[in-house]
Amino acid sequence: MAVQSFNPFRSRATEQQRDTAGFVRTFGPGMLELLPDSLWDRLFVLRSAPGGGKTSLLRLMTYDSLALIHDRRDDFPRLAGSLEKIGALTPQGPAYLGVLINLGRDYRSLLDVGASPEAAVRLFLRLLDSRVMTAVVRAAVFAAGLNYPDDAGSVVFKSHRPVYETEEITAKLGGSRGNEILAAAREAETEITRLLESLLPVRWEEVSGGHSELYCLSFLSDVHIHVAGRELSSRPLLLLDDGQDLAPAQRAALLGQLVSREATTPRWYAERLEALGSQELVGQTEGRDYLLLELEAVARTASSNRVRGGRKQFERYLLEIADLRASRTLERMADADTPFSDLLRVRDDERLGPGGPGIIETVSSRVRSMTAGQNRYDVLIHQAERLRGYAAAVKWRQVEIAIEVDKAHPMTPLFDFPLEEQEIAVSSGMRARDAAELFLAHEFGLPYYAGPDMVARLASQNVDQFLAVCGDLFEEMLAETVLNRRPHVSAARQHQLIVAASERMWRELTTRVPHGHDVQRLLLGVVDFAHKDTFRPTAPYAPGATGTAIRMRERDQLIDAASREAVSGGERFVQALGSAIAFNVLSAEADRRVKGDHFMVLYLNRLLLPRVWLPLGRGGFREKPLHELIRLLDVETRRGQEALTKSMDLIP
Repeated sequence: MAVQSFNPFRSRATEQQRDTAGFVRTFGPGMLELLPDSLWDRLFVLRSAPGGGKTSLLRLMTYDSLALIHDRRDDFPRLAGSLEKIGALTPQGPAYLGVLINLGRDYRSLLDVGASPEAAVRLFLRLLDSRVMTAVVRAAVFAAGLNYPDDAGSVVFKSHRPVYETEEITAKLGGSRGNEILAAAREAETEITRLLESLLPVRWEEVSGGHSELYCLSFLSDVHIHVAGRELSSRPLLLLDDGQDLAPAQRAALLGQLVSREATTPRWYAERLEALGSQELVGQTEGRDYLLLELEAVARTASSNRVRGGRKQFERYLLEIADLRASRTLERMADADTPFSDLLRVRDDERLGPGGPGIIETVSSRVRSMTAGQNRYDVLIHQAERLRGYAAAVKWRQVEIAIEVDKAHPMTPLFDFPLEEQEIAVSSGMRARDAAELFLAHEFGLPYYAGPDMVARLASQNVDQFLAVCGDLFEEMLAETVLNRRPHVSAARQHQLIVAASERMWRELTTRVPHGHDVQRLLLGVVDFAHKDTFRPTAPYAPGATGTAIRMRERDQLIDAASREAVSGGERFVQALGSAIAFNVLSAEADRRVKGDHFMVLYLNRLLLPRVWLPLGRGGFREKPLHELIRLLDVETRRGQEALTKSMDLIP
């Protein structure tokens, strides 16, 4: 238990990191490279599954964080440089007075007190106005180096326009001075709390204390902020988090206000994918009046015109986070300055183990038996004979796959000509090597899921998922330090821990994900045919299949309510599919062109793959008609659990 308390990966929630310096110290600058251009001229919407990194990104943009990074540029040179690049920092200091407002507080309860939908939304907007303005006043006082709330009266909001054009909005918010705004905010909180706690029925038709719009948006767009007679150079920035916790009517009203292009106040809004309906999730649409960043989607993208980064860049960013988190604990516990990611690196001889010579002999004998009396494959065989150790074992298995592919060609038996250079190149390519490594590990029980790059890919573009796996691995490192050994985690032990984490994810699906039993059945069906396709002797989807796909016209059927009613089981399926996408157990890539048609590709979350011996690549998938995927759900819970057990038995 004492060892576990030192694990820096176990306390992951940004909200629990009260120390701003501690939070900034563990933030990887690579995250900022995923952001699109033009962040400040319209509503910027951040979406992801739980743990995608939204809250961390918003917290980084608060004035507290930006000011600390500016004051300690020598400690955070990369982070400061990245923030300057996107325009959040200037050489003089923070460009923005960022205020973070959590939407998961008590806003939804406003709908539970009997008010009409219109009255409830008006109260919601008034309460949000008061909390935004309170946060802005506090941040302004802090930016001037004064004391809050004692010095709130020194904050003055001065409008660009004549007083008569702004006096109504100013009055709605309490005034133009900080102490007046705080008094109005306290009054709003008191009045709304009284309504919520009233023991007697409220005559809502007589309640007129709400706001018809989010007045703080237009107010902050139109003012300069002065504190103690000096104008602040930092512009207000609204950072609204946890939008999924709002009621649908509140969310719709808020987004309707935020999307207005008349407001010039920069505003960021973050929500989980679950805030969208199943049809929206399957449809994957984006509005024109706001900038949308779905964190998992951009991290999956190898290259994009909208973003600076991509999948590889995101994985480097994850390893950077891990190294930052672990560095102090490793120094204290193990007196080691080796980065966490380096302690996960494995040598080839670790992967092959002591049974290496026997494995090489087994595979090479099979190849020689397959090619007896032929010279067509001599070049490939000579390549394998020149290698030793793990490289030799992989090469022999690669040659075996290449021979299976070649012999499956209808013309091969007619001739015994040596393979052409192009055929040799294809047989020796990276994808063929990856398939050979998987086949070899699967057949002989070798550690396959190991190494820092593999751990980063297991994240499936989700920060919390990555940190959970790192936490398991770090426990092993700390156990090694207790025994006075170097905190390196062997390939075999990494594989074992990762498979255990994968099994936990499978077993938690039914309780963690809405419509969990249907989601689990759908995923098991995908695993079933993906596994069969992956381990065919010719490795047709090298290194393997990890997903499925439906035609875009079938996807359109699911999105349209009338068309969906005509599809037997369509409603149930779209709920399961939407839930799987919202919780990042399936990722959707729409409009992929394959075989002259357009598909929506559905890939399994990578952490699900180790327990069923599938590779972590995102290339191979087997398209299926919609009715076949829907049929996967027509299984009783008991049979679904039997399928799960059978799937788990795929591991030798």
